[in-house]
Amino acid sequence: MRHAEPCRHWSKSVASFRKHELDDLRSNRKDAIVTRLIGAGYKPELDYMGISWLQQQEKSLFRAKTLNNKEWDRICPDLVARLDPVRVRLLEDKVYGPRRKILTAEYAKYLQQPPLPGAAFDVMPNAADVAEFVPFRDIIMSPESTAITASSFISAFQQLPDFVPSWRAKIDHEFMDQFGANHDDHGKQSGSDILQLATAVFVMRCQNDQRLLMYPEVLLWPGFFFPFERDSYNWMSVSTLREEQFGCRTWSASGLPHLSTACVFEKTPALIQALGLDPMTTRREDMNRLDTRFACGACSSPDRKVVMKWDMAIIHSYRMLGHLPGQVVWTLIEGDELTNVKKYEQEAKHDLAGNAIVYCALCQHHIGDAQELRCVLNHLGTIHGIPSDKTEQGTHYILDCNSISTIVMVVDSDGNVSNHKDGPEVGSYSSGVRILRHSSHFV
Repeated sequence: MRHAEPCRHWSKSVASFRKHELDDLRSNRKDAIVTRLIGAGYKPELDYMGISWLQQQEKSLFRAKTLNNKEWDRICPDLVARLDPVRVRLLEDKVYGPRRKILTAEYAKYLQQPPLPGAAFDVMPNAADVAEFVPFRDIIMSPESTAITASSFISAFQQLPDFVPSWRAKIDHEFMDQFGANHDDHGKQSGSDILQLATAVFVMRCQNDQRLLMYPEVLLWPGFFFPFERDSYNWMSVSTLREEQFGCRTWSASGLPHLSTACVFEKTPALIQALGLDPMTTRREDMNRLDTRFACGACSSPDRKVVMKWDMAIIHSYRMLGHLPGQVVWTLIEGDELTNVKKYEQEAKHDLAGNAIVYCALCQHHIGDAQELRCVLNHLGTIHGIPSDKTEQGTHYILDCNSISTIVMVVDSDGNVSNHKDGPEVGSYSSGVRILRHSSHFV
């Protein structure tokens, strides 16, 4: 028994010595690997991710074994293969990311200025798409040592109007490639012609998100540039990082979530046929030029007609009558009734509530910019320095034409016109435009 305690002490000292010996081997091996990687130019990547990340990739990397040249030659290619994607992400995050942030801020300022002569477009690309245009991409991807400031993008913005038409043609073509099958009955008409038809009205669905959108508003559907879902989050993904930097992705009609569907709204033709026109050839501009008003056969009665413009009638068909089988019968409003209805609409233009849909008269105007009056007044004060009590309709903000389209009226048997009491339930045509509020140039 008198030897037991010395034996235990000796055993512990041997174990402790061995532990420290193994720890030294691991530490020396780690230092050797790190030194060689730094010598190969990977210090920024190691600083960015941390040595612990490298060990997580390969558990046996820092084992208790001296590193020799033969083993280094064996493990080096795998380590480089793991660090090269880190180098790409590091550049995207620390070099290109700040440049994209500058671009995003300057693009917002660009949209807050009147358009250049000949450079007015109904739909503008988001910042993620702008960054892919050659002049902008060259600036963003310039060598790491290049100092990039807001002024670096001046020449690129001067060229921007030259790139927008081709971008628009591209997304129109891509949209038709994905959803053109809905128009097979239109014979030999080209995709661009089909999209100009008054029947180019689409029901877009993704999970719980469902919208009725006309062309070209449908191009602003969030599914085309906001991912609704991810099967998994890949922190190393460059595309995911870019989406986070811009708050969206580049416009794309392909690769939509598997629950996404899009179809042509089938109740639109009845409205056009009420005018005696052919839905397969009647364009939106034809309907706008005719400037007709319609009475809804489902909601009207002998002593009261529920009346609206053609685009509101389509939304009415979708939101209020979508559950009804078959087509809704629409009646054309004519004569004194039409005169009274248009007079009522004109009077409604001058009585704007805080939720009226308007757009800033001092900025470039594109589809997607229309917002509630209170938001635009805040924008005018913050961006343009005009207090709300000094703003004037027509000078500083303009009523969006679609706001008048949302008016639902009642015409009684004496020809008197009033606002339909259920009008607010019908919803706003411009609500389909507000989907870009969080990424617009308004603040």
